Amino acid sequence: KPGQQTSDRGVSGRIKSATFIGTSGKTTVDGDSLRSILGLKSTLFDFYVNHNPVKGTGKAYHNFTGSNDTVYIKGHGWGHGLGMSQWGAAEMAKRATPGDTNYYQTILRHYYSGITLKKMY
Repeated sequence: KPGQQTSDRGVSGRIKSATFIGTSGKTTVDGDSLRSILGLKSTLFDFYVNHNPVKGTGKAYHNFTGSNDTVYIKGHGWGHGLGMSQWGAAEMAKRATPGDTNYYQTILRHYYSGITLKKMY
């Protein structure tokens, strides 16, 4: 199963930190730094060693080959893991009733239950 050697994942499955062990020792890297180092859009990704998880390539797919192993990295989106699906919210906005200027409230309440919206200015 991917990510079993990952040090820590959040409840959404995003990598909080990962430990790498090599011939010179081991190091632990936090999820945001690892995402940046690898050039990924999100901390929601999985590692596969010598096993290609997908057929083909794409923006969320990278591989690195060393002297003995190939590491495949499969990403799962561009989000920040804060609870609102960017694609879902965009689709809800597209389906809003024409002329409804408060559709954003429906979207926010869908993703964040129990909230109170109020004008602050």
